[in-house]
Amino acid sequence: MNATASAAPTGTSAPGRPGPPDANPPAAPRGSQLTDLAEQLSNLPDRLPDLPADLPDRLADLPDQFRRSGRNLGSGRDTVGDSAGAPAGSATDPGNEQTRLLMRLMVAGQERERRHLCDAFHDGPIQDLTAVLLTCSAVRRSLSGPAAEQLAALESQLRDTITSLRLPPPAFRAGSDARKILETALAGRVRGPLAHTLDTVLDVDDPEPDRGQIAELLGAVQLLLQEGDPLRPAAHAQVTIRSGKDGVALTLRVTPDPLSTAASPDAGQHARARTERLSRIAALTGTQVVEDRPGGLWSASLAWPHPDPAGTPPGFHPRVEHRPGLAVVHALANDR
Repeated sequence: MNATASAAPTGTSAPGRPGPPDANPPAAPRGSQLTDLAEQLSNLPDRLPDLPADLPDRLADLPDQFRRSGRNLGSGRDTVGDSAGAPAGSATDPGNEQTRLLMRLMVAGQERERRHLCDAFHDGPIQDLTAVLLTCSAVRRSLSGPAAEQLAALESQLRDTITSLRLPPPAFRAGSDARKILETALAGRVRGPLAHTLDTVLDVDDPEPDRGQIAELLGAVQLLLQEGDPLRPAAHAQVTIRSGKDGVALTLRVTPDPLSTAASPDAGQHARARTERLSRIAALTGTQVVEDRPGGLWSASLAWPHPDPAGTPPGFHPRVEHRPGLAVVHALANDR
């Protein structure tokens, strides 16, 4: 899968090879030209018999080697995260288990933090404010007139405060299906922190992605939006996730916050920096990123296969957050 930083010339190359903003790089060799060149060179041993005997085979592999490099030689523009011909487990392989494991661990850490905050708020300030509320209610019933009305108003404020302190529950709850997990997680982790407004299209009912895949998709969405603008939430994001028999697919369309460009002293540099940031994430996750124009709307897409059951490591638990106590309960229930 190719992850293109931008279809429009933005003056940047793949990560580590920045170019001047207005430079016009020469067109890259065409794939057919490379093939012709390899065929011509493969005839050299007939005229130079002292060359290594395996030279024709090595020269015949040249086009494939060029295709496995970081440049799309057929189109003449830089690509990032090209997984065509990449060895399994490489950084640009969309099925790279190490990269996907890191995203699962990132989301698992967020789940643990959310559960900790829910418990801390419930056992701390919510309990304290509830005690104050009950005391005010008891005192009010012994009063009348303006004093009772003032206490009633105070009780109303306390109830509103307690409600605001009740955080949404963690997304990966026991019994929640894929759709519920995604709706809860996207609403809590994307809408607000990473995008002012959010639209979602979820087609994940048949077959459902497992919890590990859901965590990987959530991690990819957050990383892309974070690198799209590290300082401001996007003005709008649309997340489409579909699950089919071959795997899961994600499409992300983003409208950036116009204030980000307006606040930058150099709009051109701001756009080039964003392209480079998105290129790094594209290479990491095997995502295809396309910018409509430098600094403007952009989109990202990726497709990951379903995990191979035969390759599941021993002791693998499908929950993003492994809770041994709950696992024991499920095991006992299954034994019965």
